[in-house]
Amino acid sequence: MFKLLSDKLSVPEAALTILVSILGSYVIAIIYNIFLVKHKVLFKQLFFIISGIGLGYLNHGADVLHTTATILGTYVILIILKGSREAVGAVFVYCLGYLLYGYMKTQGSDYNFEWTIPECILTLRLTAIAFDVYDGYRIKRGQKIAPNECALEEVPSVLDLLSASYLPFTFLVGPQFELKRFQAFLKQKDNLLEISFEPGIRRLFLALSYLIAYAIGNAYVPITAMETEQFMTSSFFWKFTVIAICTKVQCCKYIGIWLLSEGSLIVSGFTYNKKEKKLDNYSNVDVRLFELATTFGDIIRSFNLTTNNWAAKYLFKRLKFLGNRVASHALTLAFLAIWHGWMSGYYITFIMEFIIMKFEWEILEIVKRIRANKPILDHFMSLTIVRWSLLIFFRFYTIYMFGYCLVSFNLLSFERWYPVLGSVYFAGHVIYLSWIPLSPIIHNLVAPLTGERQKKVN
Repeated sequence: MFKLLSDKLSVPEAALTILVSILGSYVIAIIYNIFLVKHKVLFKQLFFIISGIGLGYLNHGADVLHTTATILGTYVILIILKGSREAVGAVFVYCLGYLLYGYMKTQGSDYNFEWTIPECILTLRLTAIAFDVYDGYRIKRGQKIAPNECALEEVPSVLDLLSASYLPFTFLVGPQFELKRFQAFLKQKDNLLEISFEPGIRRLFLALSYLIAYAIGNAYVPITAMETEQFMTSSFFWKFTVIAICTKVQCCKYIGIWLLSEGSLIVSGFTYNKKEKKLDNYSNVDVRLFELATTFGDIIRSFNLTTNNWAAKYLFKRLKFLGNRVASHALTLAFLAIWHGWMSGYYITFIMEFIIMKFEWEILEIVKRIRANKPILDHFMSLTIVRWSLLIFFRFYTIYMFGYCLVSFNLLSFERWYPVLGSVYFAGHVIYLSWIPLSPIIHNLVAPLTGERQKKVN
């Protein structure tokens, strides 16, 4: 059926299947609230397991059983090793190892919606659960730990793990959530459609607007536009413009899918905070901040949010023992590159992110110190016309340079991304890598403006 429909609509079958599946999760959310919300936890767990596996089978066939093997393997590890450090390590290695095995079998130079997509989401979710159990056991032993409201003092049951993993509103494309929050969701017995339906549907329409924008944009400027002879023979500025447009179009796809999935999660009532009478944020994208971003920091704070939050909570902050923020950041990005797959484009992208963020942190700190030490300059930069001029300039800077940085992510294989970046003389790499040797010189040059030399004399 999907094959016939995809041929008629000229849409890839996998894309149509995932779209229908996520739209189907809205129906599942409505059925849950009307017919199942007042029933026992067991019935809810079974409903989520069956519906989640059903959606997985619709998209991946029998390959959905790879996710079952990952979940059950994690459960066995937690039962045997409990809340120990060894349990965290074993779950991490098992889940990531299984995911990398999947990438080895399925990953190519084009994006395909294989079973490794839900598997990569599960890798983070199950590793987080192992960390939360570890923290819970440490709390029981009276050890002092960093605050973790999601800590679990007992190993979750196999039904808890299966139902949380196969939750149909998040299984296929995310977002991430905490097991403790899911357990509370299972226990609540109120039909929340009156509260959650409207905001969920608003998210749905916003998602569809992004997906329509992607469909239109991709028809005129597909990702392969960067590989055409016309592109290669065009001017430097036009190449950068095409790269920026291609990236913008591809981002519409990701944002649309994330918003679509988030909408069904909202409709289910999962995000409703009964204590505070509001909807909590489980969004993977802050649309407003992303569309108005003027720095790469803004992009990181607005794009793929639940993954970034996971990385910050379970990796970056737990690497504090290294005593070096740069090293913690580098290792976190290295993991995210590996988590995405084997293709060289991922590694180039995350290396660029590391270099750019180091550049941006240092530049912004220099500007902050100069403004603090030079009131006249601070007043000038606070003028409305100056602020707006800078905002417009940096908005375009972010669009163009973000596009450049995602060339390797979008094209994946060396054979595809290298000629494109080479055609613009690796301009972004030259700019940001130049900062490494120039940084000490620039710091010395601006020292009189920041007042650092005067402080040293005093």
